[in-house]
Amino acid sequence: MTRDPEAARRGYSANSYVQILEEQVPAIYKQGMNWQQDNASIHTARKVTRFFEELGVTVLPWPADSPDLNCIENVWSMLKDYLNKHFPHLKGQGESQQARQAFRNAIEQAWNALDQKVINACINSMKKRVEAVILAKGWYTAY
Repeated sequence: MTRDPEAARRGYSANSYVQILEEQVPAIYKQGMNWQQDNASIHTARKVTRFFEELGVTVLPWPADSPDLNCIENVWSMLKDYLNKHFPHLKGQGESQQARQAFRNAIEQAWNALDQKVINACINSMKKRVEAVILAKGWYTAY
């Protein structure tokens, strides 16, 4: 995603989220699928809700203050660990085009280094994650 220069602190916004959704959703979403996202304000903004409604995308209802069950968080953690171990010099490099390109290259290398078996194990753990949350009545779990 690209940062929104109009957003507070030039961060991400519903505008930047819709921009990436417009680029990606038509290519990956098939009728009958469910879209999962958390309750981040950029995900629940009216503009985003309208986008999904207009495309006929089914968004899974997600309770407020729910535990984060999205296994992609584990993958992000693995990517960060790899980057910190193999590219510590990239921290604090600024936002120059050269620094951004170096970071993109490092992320691509980190992604390619991930073992698909580990990613599959994260995906396959979803049933146990959901069961653990139900058992814990929405409170903390090992996940």
